Amino acid sequence: MNGFSANKRVAAVMLFLSGLILFSGSGFLLEWPALQRALALAAAIWFMAGLVMLACAIAALCGINARLVFRVGAAGAALAGLTLSIAVLTRVAPCAGPTCVRSRLVVAGGLVLFAVLAPRNSQSSLR
Repeated sequence: MNGFSANKRVAAVMLFLSGLILFSGSGFLLEWPALQRALALAAAIWFMAGLVMLACAIAALCGINARLVFRVGAAGAALAGLTLSIAVLTRVAPCAGPTCVRSRLVVAGGLVLFAVLAPRNSQSSLR
């Protein structure tokens, strides 16, 4: 892993997370007409945040302006995490019990934590 810089590692994590977000968001978007408006809006925001993260991860792997790319990608991750947590707390997102709520909030918190740490890691490695 000597040739794999910190920026590339953060970009790889962002690429993985964006794939998960897009995969889970696409399931909701396929059932768009059957969803409640609030859930459909949350799914659309979730999916768009995943697209932003995917584009930023690809740009970072290609070496395009890492600071800007990581900031925008981190904003996408924060938006996805906040959307998920708001949807769960307002009971818009379907959940079958307290363990489901906790697990989704942990995922949302992880996305927000990644959003906080990704730009800091890229800035420290570019100095």
